[in-house]
Amino acid sequence: MILINEIQKSTEEVAKLFNVDLNKLRKEPVFKINEDLKGYDLGSRKKRETQPNPFPAFFFGEDSRGMNLEIRYAASKSNMRDKDTKKLIAIYSPRKVRTEGDLTLATKLDLAFYMYIHPKNRQSPFRKPNSVWTYEFVDNDTVAQTDLNRGADMLEALNHANKAPWFNLPLIAKGMGIANVDNMKELQIRAALSNLALNNPAAYLLKVNKNVTVMDGRILDAVDKNIFVLDQTYGTPRWLWNAGKNKGQMVCEVTNQSVGASEFLIAHIKDNLPTFYVPLMTIQDEQNVNDKAEEFLIANKKVEEVYVDEPKINFTKAPEPQPEETEIDDDDEDLELESKEDFTEESTVDDEEDFEFENKSEGEPNPDFPTDFKSAMNYLAAFKGSNPANVAGKKLLEAIAEEDLQPSTIRLWVKLNMGY
Repeated sequence: MILINEIQKSTEEVAKLFNVDLNKLRKEPVFKINEDLKGYDLGSRKKRETQPNPFPAFFFGEDSRGMNLEIRYAASKSNMRDKDTKKLIAIYSPRKVRTEGDLTLATKLDLAFYMYIHPKNRQSPFRKPNSVWTYEFVDNDTVAQTDLNRGADMLEALNHANKAPWFNLPLIAKGMGIANVDNMKELQIRAALSNLALNNPAAYLLKVNKNVTVMDGRILDAVDKNIFVLDQTYGTPRWLWNAGKNKGQMVCEVTNQSVGASEFLIAHIKDNLPTFYVPLMTIQDEQNVNDKAEEFLIANKKVEEVYVDEPKINFTKAPEPQPEETEIDDDDEDLELESKEDFTEESTVDDEEDFEFENKSEGEPNPDFPTDFKSAMNYLAAFKGSNPANVAGKKLLEAIAEEDLQPSTIRLWVKLNMGY
């Protein structure tokens, strides 16, 4: 039974008073001990006395009257007669509950409720923030749902690590704190991300689903590629541009020495993103194009021609076949050349049209810049080749508003963030 200032109250009354959901406690009340502690004794009655034993009990303040009230739990009640006054006195016998391990109280709702509101319970409304807790209430349904959610999160996180488009993966890895990314192969980067996904799938998904992680990785990538360099010539460390039109100009001074220089640079660029977004994206995109061009040339480099002493023999190029000489009989009639007009007329095809090369790559449409949801969906569909999800159109409109995308940068943003 539960008593407030020695007055017995029903469990429902006290639950309503403290806004506690009894339905959770009725299912299968289980309390799990804090593994960092040995246990907790709710209290025991050492001997039968004329006055009620104060254990187990705790006090709480009632703001309306400015008083502290005592809440106690007792297992039974008996009456004793005072020797002097001969009056009957109610004696409440506390119940000793030592929680050295998990405790299930399926049939004792009042005891389960008392343990729930006790300040030593982690979820108690009377527990002070950051105070030591010795046990916690376990809702089996909630635990089961949490496990299912964690399993679903883990599958989604692992699927992302294994199948995310490669063009963004190194930036995500850098933004999530993985070291030495530039020296890792694709398979190794995916394995490192998978380990993060296994350790904390919910945190992994929260990071990869935010553009902030990609931006962090993009800035760190710019440092790795010497787009930004740290200069300490004048005492105070300074980040300088080392590429593009702004080469040699200062990005910022590291005025806060309590954080690392890279962390300071990331925070500064993100605080001034409209200034840095376009030049940073442009320089990195140009670098990627140059890298791809160099890879193409290396992969398609022709084998040099090798020669030996006379006669010179070309081992890489087969000799071209020479046309056979045709003997002309004297008796053959002389061929009469046709006029220039006749030659031109015969060599012209009536239905053939002149072909002009267009100065754009095949398959790259040029849709109108989106101004509303419908035009945003049409813009994405032009590159995706099919209807995109509605959330993609909303995301694009948000990026146009928040990141100030322009016709010169929107295509690159869609490519990097949506993979179209």
